[in-house]
Amino acid sequence: MWPFKKTGTGSLGRVLALAPAPEPETEPAISREDRSPVVIREDYIDVDRLDFHGQFATSENGKFQTAWEDFDRRTGRGGNRDSGLGRYVLVDEGKLILVGNLERPHDARVANNGTFAINDWLFDDGLKGKFYVFDRSGAILLQHRFSANLWNTGISPDGSFAVCQNLGSDTEDAGTFCGFDVASATLVWRLNPPTGWAVKYSFDEQGESVYLHIQDVGEFRYSRGTGEFEDHERWLEHKLRNGNGFELSAIAEERMGKLNELSSSGEVQEVIVLFKTAINRGLGKYPNQRAATLRSVGELHERLGEIDQALENFEKALKLNSNVGVKRRLEALKGSESP
Repeated sequence: MWPFKKTGTGSLGRVLALAPAPEPETEPAISREDRSPVVIREDYIDVDRLDFHGQFATSENGKFQTAWEDFDRRTGRGGNRDSGLGRYVLVDEGKLILVGNLERPHDARVANNGTFAINDWLFDDGLKGKFYVFDRSGAILLQHRFSANLWNTGISPDGSFAVCQNLGSDTEDAGTFCGFDVASATLVWRLNPPTGWAVKYSFDEQGESVYLHIQDVGEFRYSRGTGEFEDHERWLEHKLRNGNGFELSAIAEERMGKLNELSSSGEVQEVIVLFKTAINRGLGKYPNQRAATLRSVGELHERLGEIDQALENFEKALKLNSNVGVKRRLEALKGSESP
């Protein structure tokens, strides 16, 4: 379910196992001698002692699980609300070692050392969220508030680097993919990934790259140090094979903008083919977009000295949209052909 509604500024509840100071609306701490067993099911973790039932994620080495529950057991309220903290837990080799509260915890991921990242969707309506990384004792290693709804999270196997993605908003956080250095608690980079929203993240063993896994497409590599997209050619190949008309048109416009006096006729023809393919992949259903595309095709034919084809495309564009901006050019070309 897409989290377009979330909840208010975060009063962080006390981490129950080893928290430094109590806060309201917390539960009894877990003693080291009585770390409760948990039941790990296919999709959920159950802790009967706490009446806890939540989705979970497992570390790569299988040692840790972290689970979350966006539900206030005392009031029976879950989802979008204005009060009533949710809970998260950390499990070490089948034993519960940590319980904590956030307003609306979601989508946690845990490293091989028990360090975990988690989103807080926050109370009340609004485009906002808070991203946390905790160590296994419950200490906050970093926190960052966003003016957009949070989507999902990832953390490297050694717990040194964490990522998250945001959904849409009218702020600079809209749709951004963010990378954090955990040791220094800093936002290293923030960007709008060309690959869009990922379903999950992975990290290479060398600690150089982050991979975004795109549903039904594949995984694509970004630099961990800079956020630079390192699989541009693979992504472009995918778009050329499978992209819709609007995506292909954007690629064609980008390539058209890079043409110069040194560009070969073959390069110009490639852009013409891209525009025509965009029309055939759905863009042609929209008169204004089709007209703009035909104008571009006409301009490219004119560049090649193919005046008849340029005239044909300009005339088609003008019939679809009288304001497409080719009237003067059309008249000039027709005048140049007159005996």
